[in-house]
Amino acid sequence: MRGRLSISILMLVTAMALAAGACGRACNSSPNDNNNGHSTPTPAVTVSPATRSTPGTYSTASPQPPPSGEGTMILNTEGVVTVRRKGATTFDPYKRDFSVYEGDEMKIDPASFAVAVCTDRGICNLGPGTYNECCTAECVVSIAMIRRGDAPPMRRADLSPEDARQLGDSEAKIRALNLNAITTQFLITNLYSNWKLEETNDELNRLNTELNKPEAKEQLKELYLPIMRKSGDLHVKWNRLGDARQLYQRNLEASSKESDLNEKAAAHAGLADVYQRNGEQKEAQQNLEAAKEIYVRKGEQKAVEATDRRIVNLRSSQQLNRSGALKEKVAPAKSP
Repeated sequence: MRGRLSISILMLVTAMALAAGACGRACNSSPNDNNNGHSTPTPAVTVSPATRSTPGTYSTASPQPPPSGEGTMILNTEGVVTVRRKGATTFDPYKRDFSVYEGDEMKIDPASFAVAVCTDRGICNLGPGTYNECCTAECVVSIAMIRRGDAPPMRRADLSPEDARQLGDSEAKIRALNLNAITTQFLITNLYSNWKLEETNDELNRLNTELNKPEAKEQLKELYLPIMRKSGDLHVKWNRLGDARQLYQRNLEASSKESDLNEKAAAHAGLADVYQRNGEQKEAQQNLEAAKEIYVRKGEQKAVEATDRRIVNLRSSQQLNRSGALKEKVAPAKSP
């Protein structure tokens, strides 16, 4: 990713840097800092087996995100930003194109900031501080990505004038970041999906085209696996399960380094969701077990426990299905 933030966006972010300092105190849960910040646990989500909807239609049954290992994408930094990876003893400098995961620690020095992607909220500015969790409610959102209220899916042309203005403003700010074409398309697609716009299907098609280009991996660098896997999550939201499966599998095929394990586990969790929605319970359980094995290896106990809950829920649904099928099979024939 070689594009720089535009002057106007730099001015916006710089102006918000002081306000983002409060975010640093609120989001940071490091025991080394004097603050009262704390992380909020992600509630478990249960999706019934074989949930089917019309392909390309927004699903009210949200995809099950990985219980842990869900990295926060960092688009850009200014000043001095360093990251200590889980298990490491030193902080290494970063400028852009990377993700921070559970167990990592990111330090933002005074007069510095980072631009993070919180796909369920927006693009956030992180001010000076020490972070081991970034996407919390207190962080400063510079580009909103969510439509207010619980409105049903609709076409962009049917938005109210105020909603249309807000959407257009967010889209213009994303394009003004001057990122590469793939990352820009990924963010625009997220924006449309979060607004539940029917045009999301067109944006997903464009995103697929960008990800299929030979230069995609070189352009995205460390964000290649996260964007590919998160794009799979978007396809699941819109019941494009075939596309989602392909992206998750590509993620697994491209994951070869120790540092890729977070994304590999998340891809297995995503595949489990796809298989479960298709009623392929055996394959769903196999992928959950694979995700759990990685979480155990990485020592992420919360993720292990959350994955265990999904496995238990899956087995329970299998037993209910078998019980129902057995009752139907042994039911006495009705008299003519």
